[in-house]
Amino acid sequence: MTRISPPGAINDGGYVLLRGLVVMFIVLICFASLLAGMAVFSHRSAVILRTVQDEVRYRNTEIQKLVK
Repeated sequence: MTRISPPGAINDGGYVLLRGLVVMFIVLICFASLLAGMAVFSHRSAVILRTVQDEVRYRNTEIQKLVK
């Protein structure tokens, strides 16, 4: 006896694989966007820290000129 599954049932055969691939693709896109956001944030933080470091060096040289 052949069992007929309603549309959208878990045991749809090929649709289970397709649905799994779609879910995996969506998860992959979310993960990639999260990593891209972290990379942008990290780069921006590095630029800010470099700017602050340059400012501190400049002020230190100015102070050293005043002390001498």
